[in-house]
Amino acid sequence: MELTDKTKIEFEEWYIEYIYNLREDYQKYVHQQILSKFYREIDSMKYGVYEDYFDSVGVYTDVQPILNYDEDGYTDIDHFIANVFNIGQWVEYDIELNMFETRLEARTAAIEKANEIRNEQLNK
Repeated sequence: MELTDKTKIEFEEWYIEYIYNLREDYQKYVHQQILSKFYREIDSMKYGVYEDYFDSVGVYTDVQPILNYDEDGYTDIDHFIANVFNIGQWVEYDIELNMFETRLEARTAAIEKANEIRNEQLNK
């Protein structure tokens, strides 16, 4: 789960400013140490920060479990779905592409799609 291109650059600036509230006069190596520490985190830890970043630029991710039911009620989680929308306009996946066996797979797909959308916005 990695951001790319202009989205990565914008995210890193956002992360430094809003998460750590560093002043501009801090040395660049301090910024790099903070970013390096973030990138070493497991994907589950990075997901929440990425989600906050994408919320701040109007690209929203949504990951939900789809449950199995039988005559006795809830039985198990069948799969997870991932969706991304941009300021109220859903970006629809092909139904086979947005269904995942694990929450981690769904979160990764949502972040990758949000990254793609944000890069398109930044390249306009």
